[in-house]
Amino acid sequence: MLKRLFLLFLVVAFAFPFTASAENNYPEIITDASLTAMVKKVYSHKRIVWLDKGKEAGFIMGAKVCFFSSSDELIICGNVVQTKPSNSWVRVKTSIRKIKKGMKAALIE
Repeated sequence: MLKRLFLLFLVVAFAFPFTASAENNYPEIITDASLTAMVKKVYSHKRIVWLDKGKEAGFIMGAKVCFFSSSDELIICGNVVQTKPSNSWVRVKTSIRKIKKGMKAALIE
């Protein structure tokens, strides 16, 4: 039984390779309006950004979120560290001073 499962795994693994193509190595930005949020508050001393959408909008723990300026220029990305139904918190590593209230944040696949 174990041999059959292992052989089935090998067939599936080689039929559907896990590597991405060379053309598409960049993360895909989700452009759906329901998966974008606005910055409500910035806690610069803790490097935390508070967003106006939460778990109901798809912002789950560990999800990658990127922040964009008004001219749609990428500023920085971070990870969701806390979610509630109506809001979420994102921790960024650097450059939090560039993030301002009212900026757009989008989930990244």
